[in-house]
Amino acid sequence: MFDPIASMIVIGTLAMTSVYGSYVYWTTHGPTSDEWRERKLAADRQRLRQVIREESRASDAALVRQLVERAATLKTNPVAEKEAENESEKKYA
Repeated sequence: MFDPIASMIVIGTLAMTSVYGSYVYWTTHGPTSDEWRERKLAADRQRLRQVIREESRASDAALVRQLVERAATLKTNPVAEKEAENESEKKYA
């Protein structure tokens, strides 16, 4: 068990470190509040790009699935293939 003097020294050291340590860090080499804000904004932009990228991948995968299913139905059903050809001819006509 610590004696009262040792515990006062430990508590004093922790208090001084918590108060003066952050001040010294900020004054010597720490980033300013503007730099912190820029870092946060950059992190937010990166997260937004990641979300957009994931949504794009999901929509691309859904489109590919639809195309594969449509191709499979056209291969198995010759009547559907002729209908698809007629529809495409109507679009271009």
